[in-house]
Amino acid sequence: MGTYMGKNFESSLEGKNIAPLTLDQKWHKLFTVIKPSRQLKSLEKQLDNLIKKQGKATTQSKDIRKLKSRLMKEILEIQSGTQNGGSDAAIQKKLDENTKLIGECNEKLSHYQDELLEIPSQIERVNKALMLETMSLCYTELNENERAIGQITDWIATVRVELKKQILRRQEREIRNQEVYHYLHGVFGPEVLNLFDVKYDWEQKRKERIELKKEQGGIKKPNAEQTGK
Repeated sequence: MGTYMGKNFESSLEGKNIAPLTLDQKWHKLFTVIKPSRQLKSLEKQLDNLIKKQGKATTQSKDIRKLKSRLMKEILEIQSGTQNGGSDAAIQKKLDENTKLIGECNEKLSHYQDELLEIPSQIERVNKALMLETMSLCYTELNENERAIGQITDWIATVRVELKKQILRRQEREIRNQEVYHYLHGVFGPEVLNLFDVKYDWEQKRKERIELKKEQGGIKKPNAEQTGK
């Protein structure tokens, strides 16, 4: 993607708050129409990994908070004397274990909290790069298709003109054949023409011309000269 073009795309996306593209099915369908680049696939993978990482951090944080809440509840119950049936040593051991686990929970929560603070900006950065790459690929595809459409349109126009010229040339030849046959018939008569196998199938030629005009989208009623009548 060129620098100038990249700046244009970047300015056009300025202030646009677009959700992660890989979560949008319409975005995925776009690349059933155009071929994705290696850069796009790489960014797509990065974005998916960040989204998974964010989901994992969120889920783990919830689970750890539940565990921490249960551990703290057990400590409060022990301290308030609602749990009976254990020696002082066993109770102290339980308190120590829970306290240690709560400390581990706090460390993990701190770690996941840091991730949850950092990941959104990382997702935004990768998603923006993915948007720019998507725009670049689509822009290139649209331009290439427009160029091809223009070339094909020019070719069709040229062929149409040439086709009309050839049709006129053919009609001129047919008319000349009709005239030659007409004069031969008048000079030598049908017997001589049959002897030399000189003949002209007026009806067949008329049918061919009608079929051709049908293909061209319009039929003109043949005049008397064209029908040989």
